[in-house]
Amino acid sequence: PWSSVASSADGTKLVAAVYGTSGSAGVYTSANSGVSWTLQDAVSYCSAVASSADGTKLVATFSGGTGQGIYTSTSSGVAGSWLQRTNSGGWTAVASSADGSRLVATTSSGQIYISTDSGATWVAQNSPVSGQITSVASSSDGSQLAITTGGASGNIFASSDSGATWRQLAGAPTGSWAAIAASADGSQLA
Repeated sequence: PWSSVASSADGTKLVAAVYGTSGSAGVYTSANSGVSWTLQDAVSYCSAVASSADGTKLVATFSGGTGQGIYTSTSSGVAGSWLQRTNSGGWTAVASSADGSRLVATTSSGQIYISTDSGATWVAQNSPVSGQITSVASSSDGSQLAITTGGASGNIFASSDSGATWRQLAGAPTGSWAAIAASADGSQLA
């Protein structure tokens, strides 16, 4: 089961995740717009991936198992280039700024973590929710963020200060939101 996919700005470099414990689970990359794929890391339970605009800086979250945590690569995800940045589990989503320096990651318990140094360190932020965050999106500069929550009363929340404060978006229908995307300036959400 594919759990996440991300692309460079020009669409030539792709990264995708297969969730689970089977032999095909892990992180895959493509350098030719998806014509061919290479398994780069066979760690189980990869829940989310994100990419910088040039496709060289990647981040992946692993929600469980022996390899759980957040991993980063500055070499387009080639095998052996991944560094484990955290060793905790429960990660649900991750997003990256265009240059890959500002990252945001979320957990199944509603926690939000921000990195301003390409994933080397992470700082917990105040969260507007106590339940599972299902997806996260970032503007190109990482200042505008949006999250979605699941369940019957799920909703969309936005931050205009890199995750320091959050507001529920008025007019968004409640429901079990699964994904969100943001425009480069963060003003448009889909």
